[in-house]
Amino acid sequence: KQQGENNLSELDSVLHQKGHGLSILREQNKDLEFEIQDVERRTNESKQTVRKIAIDQEHIKLKIVLSEKQWKPVKDELQKVSVQHGDTKGELERLERQSFLEDMRTRVR
Repeated sequence: KQQGENNLSELDSVLHQKGHGLSILREQNKDLEFEIQDVERRTNESKQTVRKIAIDQEHIKLKIVLSEKQWKPVKDELQKVSVQHGDTKGELERLERQSFLEDMRTRVR
């Protein structure tokens, strides 16, 4: 009978140890599940961020293309106005010289 009780006590101790080990494993499993959920959440957030950045990048590219399309006519107009300004400035200088020479002739007479 004593040996049976010893065996029973031994089995009870083993059962208790295994139950305790199982509790520890359950707790670790729960922690790992939370960690997995957190990693999945962060992964999804990262994917959303990547999609948003890609969309923003496309919008920026479109704005650049639009700006370049708008810039070309402005650049052409600026070049045209610059040429006109140069012509007008040259004509003004010519007229000023002519006026100066006429003034000199008038004073000499």
